[in-house]
Amino acid sequence: MSMEIHKTPELVKLIPVMQEFEEDKYSDIPKWTGWVENYTESAVLLDVPPRPPRMNWYPVSQLRRTEDGKSLYASNWILGKKGY
Repeated sequence: MSMEIHKTPELVKLIPVMQEFEEDKYSDIPKWTGWVENYTESAVLLDVPPRPPRMNWYPVSQLRRTEDGKSLYASNWILGKKGY
């Protein structure tokens, strides 16, 4: 079920747009391909090789997007928890 994030409007609507005051709290997701493997209302399974899929789930609350929905950022906190 791989899909490009900007081609999943249902998912894009779930992720808040990053505000200017949040820019220092969020970063690019290392090695993210721009593709989503799966998602629910509360989490997104990102294609981030070479980790096994079970480690790629990111809580929607820890993600932000650009207004056009083509770029995605994760909180520095969750990236630290994922080992980045």
